[in-house]
Amino acid sequence: MSGVKSTRAWFKQHVNDPFVKRAQLEGQRSRAGFKLAEIQEKYRILRPGMVVVELGAAPGSWTQLLAKQLGTNGLLVAVDRSPMQSVPQAIILQGDIESDSMINDLSAVLAGRAVNWVISDCSPDLTGTTTTDALRTLHLAQSVVALADELLPQGAGLLLKAFQGAGFSVFLQSIKEKYDKVRVVKPKASRAQSREVYILASGYKGKL
Repeated sequence: MSGVKSTRAWFKQHVNDPFVKRAQLEGQRSRAGFKLAEIQEKYRILRPGMVVVELGAAPGSWTQLLAKQLGTNGLLVAVDRSPMQSVPQAIILQGDIESDSMINDLSAVLAGRAVNWVISDCSPDLTGTTTTDALRTLHLAQSVVALADELLPQGAGLLLKAFQGAGFSVFLQSIKEKYDKVRVVKPKASRAQSREVYILASGYKGKL
């Protein structure tokens, strides 16, 4: 019964969420796009002509915003395990970022162009158990960092979702060792009660 109540509470919160309503009015694929929009407005991390690899792209709200920011001279490669509708000016790869073949697939599409940012909104399949979900999210975030190590040149940047909880402080410290400047950001579109945050890291030092 508690699970049913929890689901009903989430659904009520979701349908009444102002960002959900705004996304529907503006024709965006999800409310998540407002998180990236706020980060871009505040920190100006994206510019026309950049090369960006987006992980955990589906349903594509971040992809839509990224494509507009990068313009026709940029390159956007969006990756997700789930199938995803096309987005103009984006190359979409369906696959698992933890698979052995993903780095090869990405390298083939990038064709030698240097990546400016790896951007990730990846989330694991959640169980509803706080500790388990935090550990799953942490493992996935570590996979994102490992993939970024394979793709990024010195000076490039990483933006990824993480959850505050077990192992977070150690994980954050590991990123600080790899990048010159690291911020923990919580956009207004992230629900206040959620432990979700975004780690914004710039000035990659190179693979250690």
